[in-house]
Amino acid sequence: MCLSVKKMINGTLAVPMIYESVLRNIILEKSLLQMDKHDAFTREKYLKTGMGKRYLKNRLKRFLSLTV
Repeated sequence: MCLSVKKMINGTLAVPMIYESVLRNIILEKSLLQMDKHDAFTREKYLKTGMGKRYLKNRLKRFLSLTV
């Protein structure tokens, strides 16, 4: 935001509504990205376990049986 958009009202920074919604969207996207990272991390951790390896093996076996 440029400095001309920011206003001081009663000693606090006032941001116009249009910029407030943009900031809200940026914060929402950042939190979704963090959730995606956490989800990917836990999924990768699961797939490296014995049950995860079995799951991948069964998925691959079923996929190959359907394509042949």
